[in-house]
Amino acid sequence: MPEKFVAHTPRKGSEDWHYLDDHLRCVAEKARAFAEKFGAGTLGYWAGLLHDIGKYNPEFQRYLEQAQQGKKLKGPPHAV
Repeated sequence: MPEKFVAHTPRKGSEDWHYLDDHLRCVAEKARAFAEKFGAGTLGYWAGLLHDIGKYNPEFQRYLEQAQQGKKLKGPPHAV
């Protein structure tokens, strides 16, 4: 398991984890671009930045680690 918080497990055939901070910033920038079309770029940015904030939950991070190890578990909610 990486030392940083992660958003997603590596894709099949890869060992590269998708880090949570990178994921949130990328989604925030995309959301800003979409929302700027109707004058809500800043709001879109913040919505994108916060959309997966629950993935910082240690239980969710453990779930991702266990999923990477092949364990089939129901993950804790991250959208709360």
